[in-house]
Amino acid sequence: MYPRTTKALGRTAFALLIGMAVCLAAATFVEKTEGSEFAARHIYRTGWFAAWWALIAASALPVAVVRIGPGKRAAVALHLSLGLILFGALLTFATSQKGYVHLRERTETACFRPETGGEARPLPFSLRLERFEIECYPGTQAPADYRSLLTVVDSRGPQPAVVSMNRILSRDGYRLYQTSFDEDMRGSILSVNRDPYGTPVTYAGYLLLGVSMIGTLCSKRSGFRRLLRHPLLKRAGFLLLFASVCCGASAGAPATLDRETADALGRLRMLYGGRVAPVQTFARDLTVKICGKPAYGKYTAEQVLAGWIFFPEQWQHEPMIRIKQDTVRKLLGSGATAALTDFFGPGRSYRL
Repeated sequence: MYPRTTKALGRTAFALLIGMAVCLAAATFVEKTEGSEFAARHIYRTGWFAAWWALIAASALPVAVVRIGPGKRAAVALHLSLGLILFGALLTFATSQKGYVHLRERTETACFRPETGGEARPLPFSLRLERFEIECYPGTQAPADYRSLLTVVDSRGPQPAVVSMNRILSRDGYRLYQTSFDEDMRGSILSVNRDPYGTPVTYAGYLLLGVSMIGTLCSKRSGFRRLLRHPLLKRAGFLLLFASVCCGASAGAPATLDRETADALGRLRMLYGGRVAPVQTFARDLTVKICGKPAYGKYTAEQVLAGWIFFPEQWQHEPMIRIKQDTVRKLLGSGATAALTDFFGPGRSYRL
């Protein structure tokens, strides 16, 4: 590529990037005032926005590859991977189908509504909602998962399927996600996504990006290789090992707020016992009720309360519930203390 051409492309890419930065800054204000859906419909999902990104890639990538020069395959692959990711995003924009399907219990449908709100589009299979469930954390009313129990009917006949917050249903190129549900909990709303071309191209770009980053780090001329050979790094090896051991020793502790933040939480006011009281009063009573004392190990009562509020998935495994009766200990198979999960058996059945 001629030097003049390279300079012209470089200047063009730089101007386009500056313009894109201004556009994205303006889009942020539009999104705050008009909403995300408005910004997506008039900016992010428009043809001119996709064409702008395509022009940036078309002008910047050749310049980057030429300036890197031969002999640096990993660096060239790194820039090409970014172009491949952008190309995959362009394919997604141009060819993907997105929408939602609304199901009611014991009803069947074989179509979905596109995001643009147009006419319903057919699915290569039909869906019937057998039951919608909300799974809560053991012993609480806090939702842990939403689950739609479905029957999928296609040329192979009816087949059971489950869609939840942690489980995606993939069928015939379509991916269904649990999005929302009806207030009476007898209906479910699933988002539908079909992207047969953009997704594999984008994944290939990410794979090339990872391989090229590893190749760049392992290159003989890379600063990372020189750093590994530096004598100071060898001297610091013992300190790194010591730090990792210390971190591993505390890795099993449940997460909660730090002492200062938890104390600030305790100074807030709440309605408790028919009167307005500090949160720390409720936290202390709760901890004493559970543990038999106003603290749990190194955690204050406020930290215990914060842990159960913000990290219940970890605290439910803590053996902190005091068990007085020998008969209960035998039923649970525990000692003087037990965790919340010890009270539930297979299928989340209550063991007492």
